[in-house]
Amino acid sequence: MSRGRKLLSLLLTVIALIGCTTKAPTIAHTHIGHAITGWIETPGQTGLLITAEQEGATVAANTRQAAAAANLDATRRAVTEALHALDPSSAPGGTAGLGFGLLPAVRETLSHMAFAAESDDASANVRTSVPEINKKATSIVSRCNELEVLGRAALASRSAKEAKLLAREMDKLAAGIVDDGTGVTYGLAHLRTDIEAMIDREDPRYTTVDTWYLLNLVRLPSGKWIFQQRDPGSTSGYGFPQ
Repeated sequence: MSRGRKLLSLLLTVIALIGCTTKAPTIAHTHIGHAITGWIETPGQTGLLITAEQEGATVAANTRQAAAAANLDATRRAVTEALHALDPSSAPGGTAGLGFGLLPAVRETLSHMAFAAESDDASANVRTSVPEINKKATSIVSRCNELEVLGRAALASRSAKEAKLLAREMDKLAAGIVDDGTGVTYGLAHLRTDIEAMIDREDPRYTTVDTWYLLNLVRLPSGKWIFQQRDPGSTSGYGFPQ
């Protein structure tokens, strides 16, 4: 056999061995990936926490505008846009944001973190860390709900002064939610820090989950999570619970 053919044969053998040793990620790590890397239902299929951060920035930008608005109409317009970025269903007339909403994104982030902790293959680290993280992060959900209540009150108000006061309270809440992590209020930056710290403690080490796995994890009627089959009709590997 020529040297070139030997090298080619060796290369093909290495490729085959790599393919044989590739393992699917754990279900727990895939759910964590849904939070921080990608999810099929978000705009651009970005991670749920990423979506929350983007929508949160839009909410905060609009509450700042509402708090500084010169008149009642301007306040109402900015509040409407803030509410739309918070949760599109609460302000159908708005256009700001990605169309997903800060509140739904945070809720889904916490849901997938809980799914990770409940997975049969979750590590002790994930099982013990997630409940504490989610407990702290429920304060973000509560403040989002409060934002919506204040926003609806501002839109219903006929007083420019009252609407502006309400908008200023909204702005304070929004600022706490998108805090850069240096403040005392638990916000999105704190949530990201806690998730990343948990990931750093994982053993075996967490690695970024491939897009295919992120977008092809499905839940059976029984509640069991599985990866869809890569090839239609295939009965090997991915179509069975991991």
